[in-house]
Amino acid sequence: MDTEEIVTTNAAMSTELERLLVRIQSEMQENYYLALTSRYRNIVLVFDVAGYVLGSISAPYKTGEL
Repeated sequence: MDTEEIVTTNAAMSTELERLLVRIQSEMQENYYLALTSRYRNIVLVFDVAGYVLGSISAPYKTGEL
């Protein structure tokens, strides 16, 4: 997924991602991101290079790709 597009087009997600990165003391390009879409909620999971989940951020509901 294109995290650059997300942070430039969605201010709420950008802010939430910035807060998460500060909390985990990491830079955006150091991680992997996976968008999960469900009926009730969409999120983006943030993983480190070892595959551990570092956190998640809320994503707006929309059909198709984030």
